[in-house]
Amino acid sequence: MKPLTVVPLYANLPNNLQLRAFGKTEGRKIILATNIAETSVTINGIRYIIDTGLFKIKTYLASTGIESLKISAISKNSAVQRAGRAGREAPGKCFRLYTEEIYNEMLTTTVPEIFRTNLSRVILQLKAMGIKDVSEFDFIDRPNKQLYIKAFKELNDLKCLDINANLNDMGRKMAILPTEPIFSKLMVHSLRPEFVSICKDIAIIVAMLSVENIFYTPRANQRKAERKHKKFMVSNSDHLTLLNIYYYYKGNRNNREFCTENFINEKSIKKAVQITDQLMGYFKNISKESCEEETKVVEKSDQQLLSDFQTSGHDIEHNEDRNQLIIKCL
Repeated sequence: MKPLTVVPLYANLPNNLQLRAFGKTEGRKIILATNIAETSVTINGIRYIIDTGLFKIKTYLASTGIESLKISAISKNSAVQRAGRAGREAPGKCFRLYTEEIYNEMLTTTVPEIFRTNLSRVILQLKAMGIKDVSEFDFIDRPNKQLYIKAFKELNDLKCLDINANLNDMGRKMAILPTEPIFSKLMVHSLRPEFVSICKDIAIIVAMLSVENIFYTPRANQRKAERKHKKFMVSNSDHLTLLNIYYYYKGNRNNREFCTENFINEKSIKKAVQITDQLMGYFKNISKESCEEETKVVEKSDQQLLSDFQTSGHDIEHNEDRNQLIIKCL
């Protein structure tokens, strides 16, 4: 038999590994893909599709306030999309690992995201737009009452609403930031005089929490990857660990080589850098007085970043005063 190549394909896979799914190989190639392969990409040469009838979908439970990835049955539309991946260039086949009876019981379309997401950010933005009674807003698909109640409770706990359920000063500042309300409250809080010196660190932490899979751990090199990851760990805080990784990345001249050597997801950390830059820009719209002081800190940090981390690898972990201030702000 000719050689058989098996490669994965999913959104958070590093770019260099994603490209393996598109490259030419000797013999046959099997691609193990998530639902990214339904509509996001087209791979030449695909002749056969094996459809499990399942996918992972982000679901928010209002009763617990927790988001999770839940394995669920796909919709009929998704099944058609998957079958359409086969034979785009020549005749092909789709093998479905479920019965016709199960197919007939599937929903026609996937449940809209508005039904399975936390509405707190949506309500915050609608309030900022001047819509007083958001429960009467004409959504294309109207969320259920429980999602509204949970969202208002969260916003009230964050102290961004007044007694009339309108945005107060804190709420208006939070609405400027394009993040989840809990992160927005944290960043607005970091602009207080006692924390303004570490507001960039807070922005970095929020950016790192906003992306997925900073660490990449391939099965073939799992132990080696774990040893590499261990050197970034800060013993008393996962948040400081994320901050440490960011500064190591920014302080390294060859970022791509650094990511490959230390099993860091280059795509995710690049995105975190972009988000950090955006968040620092939003700070200027929140408080001009704080921005002037904060900008000096940012410029000093950027100028010293490379030299500091070349001479002192664990600068984050050993700077106890700064660490305690960050943890206090968090």
